[in-house]
Amino acid sequence: MLEALSGLYRGGGGDAIIQILAAQAPTWLVQFPALLTPDRGEILRREVLGATRERMLREIGDALEAIASRSPLLIVFEDLQWVDYSTVDLISVLARRRTMAKLMIVGTYRDDDVALSEHPLRALKQDLRSRHLCHEIALGPLNEAQVVDYLVAEQPESPLPDGLAALVYQHSEGNPLFVVAALDHLIGRGFIARGKESWQLRRPLNELELAVPETLREMIEVQIERLSPEEQQVLEVASLTQDRAFSVIARAAAAMDADPGHFERVCERLSRRIHILRPGTLEELPDGTISPFMSSLTRSTVRCCTSESHRAVEHSCTVRPLNGLSPPSRNT
Repeated sequence: MLEALSGLYRGGGGDAIIQILAAQAPTWLVQFPALLTPDRGEILRREVLGATRERMLREIGDALEAIASRSPLLIVFEDLQWVDYSTVDLISVLARRRTMAKLMIVGTYRDDDVALSEHPLRALKQDLRSRHLCHEIALGPLNEAQVVDYLVAEQPESPLPDGLAALVYQHSEGNPLFVVAALDHLIGRGFIARGKESWQLRRPLNELELAVPETLREMIEVQIERLSPEEQQVLEVASLTQDRAFSVIARAAAAMDADPGHFERVCERLSRRIHILRPGTLEELPDGTISPFMSSLTRSTVRCCTSESHRAVEHSCTVRPLNGLSPPSRNT
């Protein structure tokens, strides 16, 4: 929020912003000593000495509404998966104010990280949505045409090498993060290059191999470490399947000595918490279950992130029972 106020000051009307902060939010103005004379700064520091958290939150709400009365105000918070508790409190207070104001707050975040139960933004989002105080726009994966649009965004009139977009889409399944990681990997290995006018292939497409980028491996490894042992084992079995769609739930569950319904519920829970597994829409099994699936790049990443002891699991999925516990009854 301090960065946003600084941007407002630099963006024009700086004197008006200072006047509003001085009148409505002195506890915030004192955070900008460069904007104050030494005498004014000293007086202001004495005035706000001992200010409480509640006072600061109330003052910034009043100040933002005063600023928005002059012209519509849009505040954008990027990457809220890294948000601190103070900013979560600020967003909560602003969202609950009942006075009319031409003010909009937009926040972006990676759902995989925020889905963790202890993340402060998760509880706030659930509470605000239940009270109709916010609107969530979930962004789905890109389709192949959108991957093409991304590749040619900077040179829309330039030709794209045949098959490049299909290769990137095939390995990323449209996950935007994976798309960027795959391109960075291909560029870093010298397989492709972004020229001034167009993309250039340095090697034939059939010779290109998309390994797991190190940055992507590290990020997914952190997510896997946060899962329970049972969830980790389900992921490992899923990564050992040969098909893109994990359509062998019954066989995999039997190999883990678990009930197929329980195995599927774990997969569904994983698909809600992280995007390593995504629920399939076309892979309906004979028993009516819907199969989750992994992209090929994700499967390779999960394999790289599993421990040495688990990598010995054969593709026949002959693995030990979940945590040594008896599987749940099919009637449970």
